[in-house]
Amino acid sequence: MIEGVIVKLPIPRQLPSPPHHFTGRNADLVVLDKVLAENDAVEGSRAVLVSAVSGTPGIGKTGLALHWAHSVRERFPDGDLYVDLRGHAHGAPVSRDEALDGFLQAFELPTEGVRRSTEQKAALLRSVLADRRILLVLDNAADLDQIRLLLPGSSRCLVIVTSRNRLPGLAEHASVTALSLDPLPDAEARELLRRVSGYRDDDLPALNRVLRYCGGLPLAIRILGSRLASPIPGRRRVLLSSLETELAVERDRLDGFELDDGSRAVRTVFSWSYRRLSPSQAEAFRSLGLHPGPSFGSSVAATMLELPSARAARILRFLCSTSLLEETGAGRYKMHDLLRIYAQDLAEADQSGQRAVLERLCCWYLRCASAVDRLLAPSRRPVPDAGLPAVIDLPSIKDRASALEWAAEERDCLIGVTRTAARAGLAAWAWRLPAMAFSYFNLKKTWAVWVETHLIGLRAAQEADDLDGQAWILNCLGIAYYDQQRMDIAIACYEQALAIRRLRGDAYGIGATLLNLGAVCWAQGRNGMAIGYYVQALHRFQRIGERWGEAMILNNLSAAYRDLCELDAAVAHARQALLLWRQLGDARGEGMTLNLLGEHHAARGDDTEALEQFAAALQVRRRIADDWGTAMTLKSMAAVQIRIGQHEAGRRSLTEALVVLESLTDPATDLVRAELAALDHSADDDFAERGRRDAS
Repeated sequence: MIEGVIVKLPIPRQLPSPPHHFTGRNADLVVLDKVLAENDAVEGSRAVLVSAVSGTPGIGKTGLALHWAHSVRERFPDGDLYVDLRGHAHGAPVSRDEALDGFLQAFELPTEGVRRSTEQKAALLRSVLADRRILLVLDNAADLDQIRLLLPGSSRCLVIVTSRNRLPGLAEHASVTALSLDPLPDAEARELLRRVSGYRDDDLPALNRVLRYCGGLPLAIRILGSRLASPIPGRRRVLLSSLETELAVERDRLDGFELDDGSRAVRTVFSWSYRRLSPSQAEAFRSLGLHPGPSFGSSVAATMLELPSARAARILRFLCSTSLLEETGAGRYKMHDLLRIYAQDLAEADQSGQRAVLERLCCWYLRCASAVDRLLAPSRRPVPDAGLPAVIDLPSIKDRASALEWAAEERDCLIGVTRTAARAGLAAWAWRLPAMAFSYFNLKKTWAVWVETHLIGLRAAQEADDLDGQAWILNCLGIAYYDQQRMDIAIACYEQALAIRRLRGDAYGIGATLLNLGAVCWAQGRNGMAIGYYVQALHRFQRIGERWGEAMILNNLSAAYRDLCELDAAVAHARQALLLWRQLGDARGEGMTLNLLGEHHAARGDDTEALEQFAAALQVRRRIADDWGTAMTLKSMAAVQIRIGQHEAGRRSLTEALVVLESLTDPATDLVRAELAALDHSADDDFAERGRRDAS
């Protein structure tokens, strides 16, 4: 009975066709299945169950909702209702009255010529749905106000809402299961592209290369697949190669995700979200898109937006609620790569504003990196900061632990920020940032990031004819190549740096580079030449009162004298170096020299003293999180342990060292692995020999 009249209502079936080539999303489908099971369990209670599906524009919210709805529609014998609310689409959103009229008309209830308020229409809809088991799909909702009156009052019904917005207030009106969609993982993205394009398995290597530009976004993948589809196999390869070239240029990449007829385009879909932002929100979105990623923290965001922390936090929360940003952890955010490119395209319209944001971004990283450098290497000459301006919001980097935490968190951003500074013409900052991060790179031996950032900085310094910058970077770059045993390249870097520093009259720089050239000679077994370089460097450091450089020279001279079998001189120089390190409070230098003393005592055959020195070195190196140094000490300790018959202890030391070296892809990894294999082989031989003795 509806409005006093007993009627037999039709069964509406409004679901549009399910998406073609739907792929993956198994975990998300399981969540929806659980919502349905819960709906069955609570039927008859007052709870209305709603599954709210949110996510980045183009992530496949509608596709998932329709695919699942079709798979379960037989569980809803009284019908299904669907409305595209056009919350983020071309044109105006669907009003509540329009949506209510559409649902009432689905039951053949008159709406034209009948005067009802919006609330009366909603009440009538709830009456219609009250004793029916119906599935409602409210697609592309703009906000809670648009859907609130569309919700049934009966728990027999189940509602799926899709929206780019999180709709947090929905929980006040229903029992909500929130489902936020992530980009497709590689395997599912590859399968979707293969299905849409019709490509075979032997095309997969090429497909993988273009897929990396999609960022797992189903809309982008489908457009790409449609562009690649061709009934002519030979034509497919040409299309694939052409498209790969087109997408490789980042600033033009969004053009590649558009069909020729204009029917679908990633840029257009993004614009529907962007145009709903207020002016300040839109400016924030454009500005944050200039961060090169892969993620950023709230502190740098506040600096980029030039806002106090609290106001910046509110904007970040809002952008997350609209799926234009994603919070990845406590206080860290990321923007989908294609959204980031879209934001950067928009920012191009305001060149002066864009540059100001980039300057604030780079300055924030430089100030933080400078603080880290001072805490990790307090006694080494700092990189000049070139009069950096003040920054609105800096994180608390007050001790070694917080310095390491910041550097580990921001390490993967340093390449992008260094490249951003170089592209923006900020050459003085483009070389200073990697130079300031050197202390962290050298401690953690992150060679890939180390080398890449320094090469970018070197090119920037060269293009700006900044000789001091070139010398700083060349010297630091040479150390990275030295660590990787690429000695010819290391020597070339050092010789170029030395020439510049002599030209500039940089006494400290000359001493530091002579020290590094001596280290290369020592590594190559040319100990006499190494000592010659070290003595030259030592005299320069002593003349200018440079105690850090003096300690480093004494340490390296100690190693060279040991290799010349002058163990008394080696130990004496190491003890002088150790005294200086402790006076300077340089724990990294202390751990290095303690390890060296252990090696000297091992060479003398004083195994007990050697193990004591190694134990002391391990304590220092572990305390300061010097993973590479810890591995080197464990390797040296293992040699002594094995020699005195402590095979199990030696195996443990080598195994622990191997884990660290493998994580660093260190050149010494294969050597340690071979030592472990030899130790295992020796143990097998000993076991066999005991067996033969027992048998006899």
